[in-house]
Amino acid sequence: MELLENAFVSNDTRKQIFYNDLQNNLEEYMKFRHFVRHSYGFQLEWERMEDMIIGMENCWIAVKQNINNFIENME
Repeated sequence: MELLENAFVSNDTRKQIFYNDLQNNLEEYMKFRHFVRHSYGFQLEWERMEDMIIGMENCWIAVKQNINNFIENME
């Protein structure tokens, strides 16, 4: 978790990797992953997971864009 948090902060040696508006979204996906990995199949409910699963592609696109921006702007 600390590594992810550091990716949202710039320091003396590098700029931030991810923009702040992505932080909450990634934290929610980390919680979602933890729940899915540590649950039994009968505990999973589509109604509770639907928004996370449907929104996953948009989140992934934003992650890739942030990483590409970071690489392009490296000094």
